[in-house]
Amino acid sequence: MTLPNYKFLNINSEDQGMITAQLNQLYYGECPIVLNILPLDDKQEEALSYIEEYLSGKQVYSLPYPVYIISSTKHYYGHLNIVSHQDLLPNFFDFKSRQLNNKEELIYNRIQLKLKNIRNILPKTYLPILKKYTNDHKEIYELYHEQKFWDDVLSEIEGIHGK
Repeated sequence: MTLPNYKFLNINSEDQGMITAQLNQLYYGECPIVLNILPLDDKQEEALSYIEEYLSGKQVYSLPYPVYIISSTKHYYGHLNIVSHQDLLPNFFDFKSRQLNNKEELIYNRIQLKLKNIRNILPKTYLPILKKYTNDHKEIYELYHEQKFWDDVLSEIEGIHGK
C-alpha cells in the first residue's frame, strides 16, 4: 500500500462533453486531484464554471481529499482551489511514494476500511452532519480572524496612546 499522492489530469478541450468524460474517469475521495486547464488559454473561465458546476453536483467538497485546479485566471471567487502553477500546490501530498512499514500499513488499512464504510452510507444521511460540522469550523475560523483583527487594532491604539 502507498499513501495518497496527487493525481493529475490535463483538460485540453473546452467542450462540456469532453470535460464531463474526463471528470467521470476520476474517483473523488481516494486521493487529491489536480486538474490542469492551462492549455485552454482564454477559455479557462468557462471551463472553471463548468467544472465547479460538475463538482458541486458530485458533492466532492465534503470528501476528505481536495480538488485543485491549475489555472492562470486572476479573478475567481468560487469554491474551487485555484493555483497558478504546480509548484504552488500544498507539499503535504507531494512526496515520493514508498512502501509503508507495518504500523503505517495497519493505520492506512483502518482508514481505507472507514472510507469503504462511508461509501456504503447514503449521502443523504451523512451530508447534513458533515455540512454542519464544516460550517461550525468555518464560523470558528471567521471569529478567530475577527478577534485577531481587533487585537491588532487594540495593540495599535495602545502603541499610540500608551497603556
